[in-house]
Amino acid sequence: MALSWLACADDTSTDDGDDGAADAGATDTGETHPTAPGYQQLHDSYFAVGCAASACHGEGGGAAGLSFADADAAYDTLLNATPVNPVSAENGWALVTPGDPERSLLWQKVHSDNASLVIDGLGSRMPIGGAGAPGPQTLAAIQAWIEAGAPRDGQPFEADFTTNEDTSLYVDCDATDEAGLRDCFGEEPGDDIIRYYSQPITVPPRSEIQLCTYLDEITTESVSFRSFRARQMVGGHHSALYVAFAPEDPGLRDCTGDAMTNLRILAGAFSGTDGLVPDDVRLDLPANRQVVLQSHYINPTDAPIVVMDAVDLTLTTAEESPVLADSFVLNMDAFEIPPGAENHGHGNGDGCRIARDISLHSVQLHTHENGRLMELVHTPAGEDPYVLFSETDGILMREGAAALLLDPPLELGADDVLQVRCEWSNSTDEALTFPDEMCAAFMYYSPGEGFLLCDDDATEPGLLGAGGGEGCVDPANPGNELGVGRACTSDGGECLDNGDAILCLATFDERANFCSMFGCETDADCGEGAICRDEGVATACVPVECAD
Repeated sequence: MALSWLACADDTSTDDGDDGAADAGATDTGETHPTAPGYQQLHDSYFAVGCAASACHGEGGGAAGLSFADADAAYDTLLNATPVNPVSAENGWALVTPGDPERSLLWQKVHSDNASLVIDGLGSRMPIGGAGAPGPQTLAAIQAWIEAGAPRDGQPFEADFTTNEDTSLYVDCDATDEAGLRDCFGEEPGDDIIRYYSQPITVPPRSEIQLCTYLDEITTESVSFRSFRARQMVGGHHSALYVAFAPEDPGLRDCTGDAMTNLRILAGAFSGTDGLVPDDVRLDLPANRQVVLQSHYINPTDAPIVVMDAVDLTLTTAEESPVLADSFVLNMDAFEIPPGAENHGHGNGDGCRIARDISLHSVQLHTHENGRLMELVHTPAGEDPYVLFSETDGILMREGAAALLLDPPLELGADDVLQVRCEWSNSTDEALTFPDEMCAAFMYYSPGEGFLLCDDDATEPGLLGAGGGEGCVDPANPGNELGVGRACTSDGGECLDNGDAILCLATFDERANFCSMFGCETDADCGEGAICRDEGVATACVPVECAD
């Protein structure tokens, strides 16, 4: 429930029913209304400016099918669609009920206070993050438009903006310097919580950013935690905790596309909420890894904002939380979505046989904004398949659809099979491939053995970071002049101060017990006794003795 409160359009999603609101007194006669603004004026001055961020109601369909990218399409949706929010639907409301603001969910979402909306089961106040909210003049114009019958065209008006601060989900802060921003989060937590701060982030006017703070923090030992709390300032959407496979210089940098291939996600949550981990389940922040925080913000205002994230990990022990969980990901990356394709499908064929007995604790599905459908199908051994979880909105799947929490957990046997299928519609004139688009199911499972991964062609999960196998280089190998080939273990930290080769490939394959580096182009880039290998997602340097 807490996650759904924060989705950009958690309950203004729509059906294309025949009982739309357009018949309820709309005055779209093609004439200009003599006293009230029309939707066109509201759209140009406010909705296209304050609500059309790509993570919310922008191009590509918009969250839950409501997009403010095009005025005509938005108008038709608002007056011809029924909310799927059960409370408003039971009340007989529409997104916009011409002539009746109180029975218009749009009006309730922009003018009611957040606490009242939550108590009444109507989700959270819009816009998400509180920044760029309609000011008194804009609210009066929206009310007058609906009362006038929601005409398409009307009188000019100039929007004003404010910031909604009536919610405890965001940290209010006027500071712009690092020390002042940290002070806004209050006193440091006690010994049972580890807090990490992002660097100060400047979000330009009318923009959306997703950046990662690579912390000057290399873990020295494994740490167990059972809760991840995201604390963000006004405009925040979500925060996530990653570790880097290969450490990078501390600081802010891009956190999209190819940059994500160096990161392993551990936990994430919408602003002001906790990550979904049951109390008896613990996750481990592994040793000898650089900590990375991802921050997502939306600023629809005319001025830059300076913000910061703080994330809190509630520590636990094996005695307090006896169930050790880890990540299980079904990730498809061998697809190409042709230009202009509609409902282009891809999946993992006959599926991934689990090959072990595990408990599944949660599932979250992920595409980017072009996604139109994603399904996770479970086939118990000897039984018929069924859809365990499905999503139909790419905007929400990209930015954080609500996870399915399985409590009690779903018990999977060794012969059970999981399949994923994605469908996309590509409105661009270029083919879309991984990682610009994605098709991935993120899950937590126990007992945690390591990071489980199934890709397009895998019939069983690969186990990353488990260690213990026989590697292809001698355990005493010091590596070449670049450090390529130095013996390492997945969590031993042997590659951290190892020249250019700071990535231990044993993290991905226990047989590859050597330090390496990504991004080589020729064998010469890898130094003496090593070659450059193309592994599809990336190139890596490999000692000659491990080339096979």
